[in-house]
Amino acid sequence: MQIDFLSDDNCNNPVVMSVSDEEMTIQGRCRALSDLLDNAVIDEVRFLMAISPDMIGFVRGWELVPASTSQYVRGLPASTGSAMGQLVFRGVKLPCRSSHGFVFLVEEFCPEDMDLLEKCDAAIGLQGGMTGHLAVVCRGMGKPAITGCGGKVNLRRRQYEMTSGQSVAEFTTALVDGQTGGAGFSDEGVKPRWIRSDAAVELSSRILKCCDRVPYSKFKKLTVETQIHIAQLKNRMREMDLIDD
Repeated sequence: MQIDFLSDDNCNNPVVMSVSDEEMTIQGRCRALSDLLDNAVIDEVRFLMAISPDMIGFVRGWELVPASTSQYVRGLPASTGSAMGQLVFRGVKLPCRSSHGFVFLVEEFCPEDMDLLEKCDAAIGLQGGMTGHLAVVCRGMGKPAITGCGGKVNLRRRQYEMTSGQSVAEFTTALVDGQTGGAGFSDEGVKPRWIRSDAAVELSSRILKCCDRVPYSKFKKLTVETQIHIAQLKNRMREMDLIDD
C-alpha cells in the first residue's frame, strides 16, 4: 500500500492525500521481512515461509552450452527468442495433445509447411537467409528461428545430416536460440537461464542463517508442508550455485 502525505515546510500537520494498492518489490519485501525478524516480531520459521523460491531467482528460458555438446550448429539469427522442443521434419504427424514443444527443421520452407510451422515453437532452416521466407514468416509469428545452417534432411531415415558428418534423429531434444543463431540437439547442451534478484546473495545468506537457527529437534516437528518449503528454498539456491551443500 502506498500512502501520499502533504505537509507544511516544517513537516507539521501531515494530511493524507491519497492511498493506493501497490505491489511490493522483492527488495522491499525482503527488507520488511528482515526488519520483522530482527525485531523478533516473527521467528525464523515464519520468515522462511514468507520467502518464495522465485524471490531468489527464477528460470526465464534456456540457453545453449556449445562446449557441452558436439551436436551443435550455427546459422543466421533469423528471428529472436529461444525455444526448446522435439525436432520434427516435414511429413510428421504430431499428436493432438502433447506435453512437449516442437522445433520444425526444413531444408527450404514452402507454403505447404505453414500448417506444421504453426504447431511448432521454433524453426531451423538449412537454406535461406535472414530475409528468406522462413525468416520473415517466423518473425511475423513471433517464433524463434535460425537459417542457413547447412546440411540436409534424410526423410527416409528421418534424421538431420549435419555438414560435420554427424546425424540427429527426429524427436531429439532441440534448442533454438534466435538471438545468437545457434541450435543444440542434446539435453547436455541445454541449461536454464536464471534471472536473479538483486537481493539474491544477501537473501540466501539470511535463509541459511535462519536454517542454522532451527535445530533438527524443532525441524522434525514442523508440518510436512513447511519442511518441503524450506527444502525448496535450499534447492533453488543450490541450482543457482549460491550454496554448495
